[in-house]
Amino acid sequence: MLRTRHTGEVMGVMVVGVIMILVVMMGVMVVGVIMILVVMMGVMVVGVIMILVVMMGVMAVVVIMILVVMMMVFVVMMGVMVVGVVIMIVVVMMVFVVMVVVVIMIVVMMVFVVVVMMVFVVMMGMMMVVGVIKIVVVMVVGVIMIVVVVGVIMIVVMVGVIMIVGVMMVGVIKMGVGVIMIFVVVGVIMIVVGVIMIVVVVVGVIKIVVVVGVIMIVVVMVVGVIMIVVVMVVGVIMIVVVVVGVIKIVVVVGVIMIVVVMVVGVIMIVVVMVVGVIMIVVVVVVVVVVMMVGVMSNNMCYLSQVSGPGPAPLPVSDPMSCEQPSVPPPSGPLSSREVEDMSHQRPPTCHNPSMRREQDRLDSFHSWILSIITPSELAKAGFYYLGQGDRVACFTCGGQLSNWEPGDRAVSEHQRHYPNCHFVRGDRADNVSMAGGARGVGVPPGPPGLSNVSNPAMQQREERLLTFVHWPLRIPVRPDQLAKAGFYYVGRNDDVKCFCCDGGLRCWESGDDPWVEHAKWFPRCQYLLQEKGQEFVHQIQARFPRLFEQLLTNGDSISREFVDPPMVNLGPGEERSEDAVMMNTPVVVSALEMGFERGLVKQTVQSKILTIGENYKTVQELVSDLLSAEDQKREEEKEMLTEEMASDGNSFLKRHQAALVLRLKSVESVLEHLREQNVISGEEYSGLQGQSSQQQTARLIDLVLTKGNAAAEVFRNWIQKNDVYLLRDLMAQANEASSPSQDLSDLPMEEQLRRLQEERTCKVCMDKEVNIVFIPCGHLVVCKECAPSLRKCPICRGLVKGTVRTFLS
Repeated sequence: MLRTRHTGEVMGVMVVGVIMILVVMMGVMVVGVIMILVVMMGVMVVGVIMILVVMMGVMAVVVIMILVVMMMVFVVMMGVMVVGVVIMIVVVMMVFVVMVVVVIMIVVMMVFVVVVMMVFVVMMGMMMVVGVIKIVVVMVVGVIMIVVVVGVIMIVVMVGVIMIVGVMMVGVIKMGVGVIMIFVVVGVIMIVVGVIMIVVVVVGVIKIVVVVGVIMIVVVMVVGVIMIVVVMVVGVIMIVVVVVGVIKIVVVVGVIMIVVVMVVGVIMIVVVMVVGVIMIVVVVVVVVVVMMVGVMSNNMCYLSQVSGPGPAPLPVSDPMSCEQPSVPPPSGPLSSREVEDMSHQRPPTCHNPSMRREQDRLDSFHSWILSIITPSELAKAGFYYLGQGDRVACFTCGGQLSNWEPGDRAVSEHQRHYPNCHFVRGDRADNVSMAGGARGVGVPPGPPGLSNVSNPAMQQREERLLTFVHWPLRIPVRPDQLAKAGFYYVGRNDDVKCFCCDGGLRCWESGDDPWVEHAKWFPRCQYLLQEKGQEFVHQIQARFPRLFEQLLTNGDSISREFVDPPMVNLGPGEERSEDAVMMNTPVVVSALEMGFERGLVKQTVQSKILTIGENYKTVQELVSDLLSAEDQKREEEKEMLTEEMASDGNSFLKRHQAALVLRLKSVESVLEHLREQNVISGEEYSGLQGQSSQQQTARLIDLVLTKGNAAAEVFRNWIQKNDVYLLRDLMAQANEASSPSQDLSDLPMEEQLRRLQEERTCKVCMDKEVNIVFIPCGHLVVCKECAPSLRKCPICRGLVKGTVRTFLS
């Protein structure tokens, strides 16, 4: 039975293998036929497209040439018409000229005829005058003869005379008519000859012009016909050349495209055939392997059946019930935003039990350099750092993420890429969260119980972290560490500030711990004390007992930052003396640069030398004694205050007149009080109105001093009752003024006011009031606007490691 079962299984596997081979071969054949059809269809489509392109090109060329020929014919016709019009204009102008010449000739001839006739008439007149004279003479003679000789024959004589006169008149008329006829005939002949000549000339000119015009028209028409023929021949030749060239180009391109398509088709067919052969080989190998596995499994089953006595083992019905080995995560680098979800291949057990604790996962990020997402957020989301780039892995499912981008959130990316992970689905049984970390991965609330926060907008750690978007990558301190320690980035170099105490730090170095630096420089910060506790601050302070001395003498990095040695201003009388040597030791210089008063330091050092015979050796010892001296000084100020109150009012006002002018803020309240106490009159009260505060105070003090000690007492009592801080400042200033090096009482009032004003003015802009103390030197010399631009203190040239904002009363 076992052999029969084995044979049946083998036959079944072989049948399945043969069927798979046939299916693969059929698939290869079908794919090949489809690809051949696709190639043929592609060739046909390309051919049709090329034919259409050729036809469209030929039609376009023919249309263009026809348009060119028509344009040339039109141009020739327009030229012929223009030439004809020009010729007609020339002919008309020549005819007009000939007619003008003829008219001129006729006018000349008519003038000539008129002149001749006038000459003839004049001659006739002269002849007639001569004839008349002769007739009159004859008649006179005849009358005389008739009268004298014969009166009888008067009638005969009269008749004779009449006849003679008639004959003479007829002769003269005939002669005149003949001459006139001769002239008329000559004139007519000349007119006829002139007309004939004019006609001949006009006809000749017209013939010449007509002949020339006809010749020019014929020439133009012949030239036009020749140009039309030439243009048409050239156009036909160009059409033929273009068509032949286009056809050649299209044919060549078509042949190339057909060859390329055929080559690609052949290559694709060969590739398909090779792939088919490879698939057949793979199927055959798989079938053989399956057959071998089947034979081996059956043999093993057969051996187990016949190996010994006892019942045979039951066959395994559920292959998935066997525990599958976990697949290790890939070690190669992932591409951008690439993930590998292996959660569905693993049993519901922890992939990396060593990272179950959130603190251990967070500790794995010690070399994490990315600032767009924090290690604490990744650790809370179940990830630990793999140590390569920005690749992290889930301790539950083993899924990996890399190439984080701004705006990514660890939990959402975990849920999106690994939805089957038990950790993101809510099963946190394997996770051991950090103590106090039950707030989740979202935005943590602001620290409770804080008062006098310098920058409330930066109370949220996430808000502080967002300021580090442009944090320089070269800085060895991570933004998440700085944000957690209460710092936010101010956008310049590596300068950060605490949101609570407004303390600033810069010049971060490798190995710096933000919490330690916070406790070192700003031990009274409320946020620091709340988060780390007073014990932590004490430990840090104890670890750095000689902090300032080390910074000024032994720090390599700090010594490199110093360009010039610290500047020390000597007091009066200290040059070339033992005092100068005493005040220029490194320990004393360090104390002075921390901001302690020079007079107090000098007094303390002198007391030390007088007591034990040597100067201070450590800064810590000197600072401790200086703090004690300051406490003692405050006690002395209280005693001085008591004594001051016991003194008269005039002395008080005279002693503190300059300081009151600068520091008294509530002048109006003092005026109201003095008027109520009848110290000043209503007119004096009105006269002090409408002035600046300092002018009002100065005039008020002068007015009170003129009214005697009682008025001054009222003024002093009001200050003691209503402005105790001002009174303390006045006492402190009086104590400082007792030192010879700072005595201003002998100076004029204007000089005192000027010096006091200079003390409170920024040494950089010389405009605003100082309110920033530099760390570690402790100098108060600049305002908050000028402080960020300074890397070194303008007084001592020391490196500025931090800043603290102060408020002067």
